[in-house]
Amino acid sequence: MFALLAAFAFAVSQDASRPPGVALVLSGGGARTVAEAGVLEELERLHIPVELIVGCEGGALVGGLYAAGRTPAEIAEVVAGDEWIDAIEGRESRRTLSWRRRVESRDFLFEVPVTLRDGSVALPKGLLRTRRLNLLVDTQSLIALGADGFDALPIPFRAVATDLATGEVVVLERELATALLASHATPLLLPPVELDGRSLVSGVLSNPLPVSVALERGARVVLAVDCTADAGGRKPVEDALDVAAALLVMEGSRRRREELLALRPGDVRIEPQLGKLSPFDHREPEAALEVGRQAVRAVEARLRELALDDAAWAEHLAARAARRAQLPRIEHLRFDERGVISERVLEAQLESPARGELSRETLAGDLQRLYGLDLHQRIALSAQPRVGPDGNTKGEELVFRTEPAPWAPVQMRTGGVIEGDLRGDARFALGLALNWRPFDAWGGEWRNRIEFGSRFTVASEFYQPLDARQLWFAALVAAWNQRNTNISSGSDTLAEYEIAWIEGGIDLGRVLSDWGELRVGARANDARATLKTGDPAVFGPAAFQQGGIRTLFTIDTLDSTGLPREGHFLRTEWNEPVDALGGNDEATLRVDWSSAWSVGATTIAPGAIFGTALDNGGTVSNLFPLGGFLRLSGYQRDELSGRHVALARVVAWRELGRRAHSDELLRYHLGVSVEAGNVYTDRDDITGDSLLYSGSLFLGLSTVFGPAYVGFGSSEGGDVSAFVAVGGQF
Repeated sequence: MFALLAAFAFAVSQDASRPPGVALVLSGGGARTVAEAGVLEELERLHIPVELIVGCEGGALVGGLYAAGRTPAEIAEVVAGDEWIDAIEGRESRRTLSWRRRVESRDFLFEVPVTLRDGSVALPKGLLRTRRLNLLVDTQSLIALGADGFDALPIPFRAVATDLATGEVVVLERELATALLASHATPLLLPPVELDGRSLVSGVLSNPLPVSVALERGARVVLAVDCTADAGGRKPVEDALDVAAALLVMEGSRRRREELLALRPGDVRIEPQLGKLSPFDHREPEAALEVGRQAVRAVEARLRELALDDAAWAEHLAARAARRAQLPRIEHLRFDERGVISERVLEAQLESPARGELSRETLAGDLQRLYGLDLHQRIALSAQPRVGPDGNTKGEELVFRTEPAPWAPVQMRTGGVIEGDLRGDARFALGLALNWRPFDAWGGEWRNRIEFGSRFTVASEFYQPLDARQLWFAALVAAWNQRNTNISSGSDTLAEYEIAWIEGGIDLGRVLSDWGELRVGARANDARATLKTGDPAVFGPAAFQQGGIRTLFTIDTLDSTGLPREGHFLRTEWNEPVDALGGNDEATLRVDWSSAWSVGATTIAPGAIFGTALDNGGTVSNLFPLGGFLRLSGYQRDELSGRHVALARVVAWRELGRRAHSDELLRYHLGVSVEAGNVYTDRDDITGDSLLYSGSLFLGLSTVFGPAYVGFGSSEGGDVSAFVAVGGQF
């Protein structure tokens, strides 16, 4: 009888004012809440008619997506998938970045989590980058776009967050993506979410098991899924994440006990037996799903009293399906832009029409392109009535509400390498890049970099998009360089020069979709070469001017430039001297290629470098250097140089514990490389017999800020070098 009445009531009306029958309360608990997706699967198997869902943190994500119409299988695919795990750990994906952002990520990969704001150094509100997390949650939440608040969803829903200023519980009833992000915002790691003038953080701090919210709505039966019991267990505190987990559990434990005491005799507590699993430990999501299923089976006898028969369950599902949010036909599209970028630039990223029917698939692509600009911390999407100047409603409008990125306007990156050999010789290079963007409303950028150590460089580029889609661009460049260059024959050094030059130029270019770039530009420089070691009768000082046309073609589809798992990189540079620009040198060609393929935890990354002065001529200023990690690893950085260079390599590494995501901030990779190459004075000397062989053994560290490497290299002559590198190598 209960089953038939419940089905009839749900099918006829889901009036928000009517007390719900069965309310499902999903606790927080980070990675532990993956088990709640398994709970949903079993509740559906038993035909339990849920009429209200209240969720906190991870439980808000699982419950919110289910309430909006996602199936348990779809939710399990999200919370147990690599995309979600990488996003919640703050790991970026180059595949979702615009081309310009990919170019930037190749230069000093190690991102510094501070910025310059209002003339002083500022720290972010959260240590982890949230662009990927926000994109994923916003995209998944498109299923609710068009719903007028959470009471209009197929299953009414509430999310719990905490007011950072007062510590009070905040119950959220609208804007699904914003609510899920607010309930998830772990202090220190993720930034607070601003909503209605309040800064909101994780609901775990104020009410990790919000039973009282369901009781206040008058729920007749509460199913409380508790994933917070013994969260983190009693494991020793070993790192910052252990401290964060302990604080979260400690802060919410008192309120959790109060919520458990509020359960009534007819209510059911479902407790997945997750042991000492940390809220930050994503090691075995599939195992957590099964634990959730088992927790429901443990109380199955009590739950069967609430179950519907097959016919009533079918009616229940049909009623829920009928309440799924329908995308409105919009009459207007608007950006609520709080940064400085022109709305024309933002609108050019969209494929959705400014007026007419919407598509969730198209909107997901729009969000990815907008987030790919990396100009915004958050892009909230909503459909709302459009009010005209006369105060009357004139259809629906689609609104993109943007929040500027926290690093604006200046972002910093750094990188470096230290290499030494057993003879006590060492070389190092350290660098810092500052990028001011957006410099203007069209997305202009002013990039500055300084590199010092075995070479010294100060460089500046002003990059200006020429169209709203940001496909055509112009760039002004200027640089001052100083470095030591060896004249080599095989592995022997014949002379060493100190070269200093200043250069400038202008480029025009075209971005080729999201995979490449072509640019052509004019260059001019003035150089001085001073002999440091070598026979002055053979190698003397030199001064020269050079100028010409540079053509640069680049393809880059690598998913990472630190330790990529898949993709390709090709960079071809042609320099043609022009008399009118002071060119008195020979034309040069340089090609760099890298690729990556992965099988499971193992990655194979072949690569090659080829450079040549086309007429066997050229000056000492444009010799091709070789030596250092992955460029004949047994030699020091740029130890060899010649008018021609050839190198082939194969690098392989294995991620230790691949897909066993741990609650550590680092991922470890054990790698090895085999390299063969040399530099040459004459192109005819390039033969197989002349190749020098090197290899390396290294430990690669993948962090949320960028990659790092430590290891040693060896050459066929017995030379051994050690290196520590921070930043990209591929």
